[in-house]
Amino acid sequence: MCWVGLHDCRQLCPGQYRDHVGGNYRMIFLWAIGWYSVAAVAMYIVCRGWKQHGGVCHYTPPPLPDYARFMGSKGAITVIG
Repeated sequence: MCWVGLHDCRQLCPGQYRDHVGGNYRMIFLWAIGWYSVAAVAMYIVCRGWKQHGGVCHYTPPPLPDYARFMGSKGAITVIG
């Protein structure tokens, strides 16, 4: 039953889409706009959630591992050992 879903997903590929629209290469731009729209909506949802959790003001980076040490103002991380 899983192969049915994979078979249907082939229509999402640009080559299959072009075959589906009869070889009209100009239609590939509509295909791209569709996927760019999906990506923009996903990015909006992620950014909105990140801001709800505090955004830049409340971000704390993960701690460095024990074997790494920060070296001065150069911003270099060196591995000890």
